[in-house]
Amino acid sequence: MLTTLLCASTSLFFTGCNDSGDKTKFELSTTADKTYLYNKQNGEVFYIDNKTMYKVVTETATQNKIGEILTLDGSFEYSKARLKTKIYNDSIYYQIDLAYVPKIIEVPDEKNPSTKIKKDVSTVSFEDWKKKIRSLERNYHLTLVYMDQDNFTVITKDILLRNISVNNSDGFTYEGSFAIDKSLATKINKLWYYYNFPEFDTQNN
Repeated sequence: MLTTLLCASTSLFFTGCNDSGDKTKFELSTTADKTYLYNKQNGEVFYIDNKTMYKVVTETATQNKIGEILTLDGSFEYSKARLKTKIYNDSIYYQIDLAYVPKIIEVPDEKNPSTKIKKDVSTVSFEDWKKKIRSLERNYHLTLVYMDQDNFTVITKDILLRNISVNNSDGFTYEGSFAIDKSLATKINKLWYYYNFPEFDTQNN
């Protein structure tokens, strides 16, 4: 069933539909006392009212494609995140890779001051990072924010960091899905996030 958005109108002249070329290009149909003109070549549909033609826009014309993958990268203290999500008619699937990133700076080489070398100045180890993120005493989380094309929030989803799916060599992976109303799924156009994340000791040695 078409949901209509009536745009700029144009005058409709039926005489052009009488030749053989237009008969194969257009198709007229009447539904509930309304007449529609369908362009079989480009798929456009027009509503006809008193010799005036209005273009019909379907709901999916300006929204995302179902099955589209949205990705987003983020970074926090000692951490980086890769967010990936896929939208279906009534479900959203997500995958979040959260990795430990040591604090590396460039300092002059004592043996050759004209050159610089990379030095790890981290005050938080990988094991400390993992332990703090997985703390059962705090509700550390990432919140996935799904927005429409005008940046209005459609739906949000909190991902608790202690509920890991896979323990990787450089961090954690979170995977899952949740239900969504079909009428909202086609409105989603963008992915964003916010977070409640541990505060690490950032003092250099």
